[in-house]
Amino acid sequence: MSKQKVDLLIKISYCLDEPKTSIIRTNVKTERLRDLLNDYLRNQIGKGKDDRKPNEKEVYDIEIGVDLSDDTFYVASDTGNNSLTCGIIMHISAILNELKVLPL
Repeated sequence: MSKQKVDLLIKISYCLDEPKTSIIRTNVKTERLRDLLNDYLRNQIGKGKDDRKPNEKEVYDIEIGVDLSDDTFYVASDTGNNSLTCGIIMHISAILNELKVLPL
């Protein structure tokens, strides 16, 4: 992620072949994590289609940062495609209770 000032940070290592082995590192309270992920996804609605070819990897890394002063989301990922990034975040949100969440 670029040198953006963020108050909250979520680092996701998503394993495509075995999603339940994915790991999340964050400074967000566990009980608020799903809400924050879903807020990010809602923020992406209407941003348009991403026609870039997704990168093909076994493990994708995604970082989501939030600047609480103006509620701005910043994202960095190695997926190569915003739609794939959102799909992974959506899946992470759905299986969150089954994943290992570690502090930053």
